[in-house]
Amino acid sequence: MTNFTKIPPAQRMVLLAKIYHNMWYDETRFNFIMEIIEDWEKNPIKEAKFLNEITNGTEITEAELR
Repeated sequence: MTNFTKIPPAQRMVLLAKIYHNMWYDETRFNFIMEIIEDWEKNPIKEAKFLNEITNGTEITEAELR
């Protein structure tokens, strides 16, 4: 477990919103976060499949999510 799991859900959402905000308004910060993500993808600590990877990037409908 990481310390992130100990943070209340509302604070986790605020943290992620701050990252999103900084990436949206500053290209240098966007590139920095993308470098981190690329490093994580090269050296994963645990396998994860995200929805866009499962669907090969195709759009899915609300009904298909159920």
